Amino acid sequence: MGEDFRRQKTVTGAHGEFRFLKDYSPPVTTFIYSNKVATIIWGETPTAFVIESKEAAEGYRNYFELMWNVAKK
Repeated sequence: MGEDFRRQKTVTGAHGEFRFLKDYSPPVTTFIYSNKVATIIWGETPTAFVIESKEAAEGYRNYFELMWNVAKK
């Protein structure tokens, strides 16, 4: 999440740990679960798609870990 999300109610009232990246606010949300990757593009008309692939899920998890370690609490 970008720094601009830090004070939003959805973050301040949520349970869990959040980290933020400076100058990064993509209009895309990605969920990784099991061997699936769900992507939501938040445009005027939101669009979502799911990829079912063990390799894709592992790749996205690795990318998440990289970004998580770079982001700030």
